[in-house]
Amino acid sequence: VNAAVPGYASSNELSQLALQVLPYKPDFIVVLDGYADLLLPSTQEGADIPGIESLLDNSFGHFTTTLSERFKNWIGQSFLIKSVQYWVLRPQDSLKLVVPPAIESDGLLSQKLSANDDELNRRVSRYRNNLEQIVRLTSGAKVPIVLALQPEITSRSANPTPPEQKVLDQVGQVYPQRVKAGYSKLWQAIAQVKQQFPQGVTTLNLNEGTNFKGETFYDTIHLTEAGNTAIADRLYDTIATSLTLQPKPYGNQAPLEQ
Repeated sequence: VNAAVPGYASSNELSQLALQVLPYKPDFIVVLDGYADLLLPSTQEGADIPGIESLLDNSFGHFTTTLSERFKNWIGQSFLIKSVQYWVLRPQDSLKLVVPPAIESDGLLSQKLSANDDELNRRVSRYRNNLEQIVRLTSGAKVPIVLALQPEITSRSANPTPPEQKVLDQVGQVYPQRVKAGYSKLWQAIAQVKQQFPQGVTTLNLNEGTNFKGETFYDTIHLTEAGNTAIADRLYDTIATSLTLQPKPYGNQAPLEQ
């Protein structure tokens, strides 16, 4: 079940887990986040995404409506041909219609990443508390969980591709410093949760140690297909190891003596 919602912070994920994810009785849960919590002021409990509740409540209805409208456009305006041309010839512009851009003017984006230590600590404390509640829920349901810190473009500063270097130039010099400080504290928070709940919790820092090849980021946080593939490989290895089954005796019978 892919329950990811773009822009959700840990507070939103906590509610979503309890109300929408755990009822599926999953065998395993992966939480991949962190960046949104750094941007979200400590005075807010969660990210406000207009219209998201309506979409989640009637996702199939929205999907069929979208298909119907696309079919009408295809009939009336050769929509299919125009769409293919647009996606193939202008993929970056096409992407912006689907993925909200994370690149803003240096001042605005840097201001969202607080330079005040007390404010940053409050944001990280909120993040840690939400992760603790998430793990309490999964532990109660006896579901193993991976707490993963999502990758961010400044981790590519040593060997960026030309498009990635353009993004790094756009965000300026203040942004990387604040992101680095925030990510360090986020990872400490994840480690603290792991220490508090040693059983059934796996932690994974995807911002470090991931084998990214070629262009990885479209902007500060959104990944290319190559980036998503690298992340998927690390998650697969982690989950496969964690889900290794131990042999059990057949039924309730005692094992036969040799």
